[in-house]
Amino acid sequence: MKRSNILILFLLLLFIPSFQSCGDDETELTNNLIVADFVALGNVVIIEGDAFYILLHNGNPLDPKDSSRLKYKPQDGERVWVYYNEVEEKVAGYTFTIEIAAMDKLIIQEIEMLTEANAEEIGNDPVTIEAILIGGGFINIEFKYYGKTEHIRNHTFNLVINEATRQENEDFFELEFRHNSRNDSYRQWQGGIMAFKMETELADVFSGKGLHIRVNKNMGGEQVIVVDFSEGNIIIPQK
Repeated sequence: MKRSNILILFLLLLFIPSFQSCGDDETELTNNLIVADFVALGNVVIIEGDAFYILLHNGNPLDPKDSSRLKYKPQDGERVWVYYNEVEEKVAGYTFTIEIAAMDKLIIQEIEMLTEANAEEIGNDPVTIEAILIGGGFINIEFKYYGKTEHIRNHTFNLVINEATRQENEDFFELEFRHNSRNDSYRQWQGGIMAFKMETELADVFSGKGLHIRVNKNMGGEQVIVVDFSEGNIIIPQK
């Protein structure tokens, strides 16, 4: 069974297709001494060999004219935050041609079935969902939780189907977002983002009007977040 630890991303803005810095009086995102005017969420698509492009979650393709500053070799299907600048040169078939300052890989996991055998491992410790973004074949969840900074790699997070307690609903399929703190102390707020595959073998999950995502919220108990596919792809839960 696949288990992934949390990847912490320090971003200026989360869950917006792209943003531009507001000017010289604002804090600018820098990486390797290169100022990046934009950050966007997308998938790596390998064309041939080392050639690739970035397909944004909204369907717009970005052509990386210059990716020489990357510290790793991108792999097909990776979910990434890409920090970039637009360049004047345009390439047919792409929304923008870009110079990449840096890329951060997101953790990608599969939606799992909750069973008696894995229930203890998956856990149900408090975690607060800050935002949900549907796009690019993924459910992307931004969240925060309590824990010591030195122990964040011990925490695990999963999106599961709990058939034992799932409420039957023809329009909204119920999922649960689960956290296992590994008995870490509730000392500091931590944050993260993960991507869960909307796989074809789970077609029944996504065939209705939306989702109900149940979570054991920090300082609030159980919360059910309604994800209505007809109301857009960005969901900010009520506090």
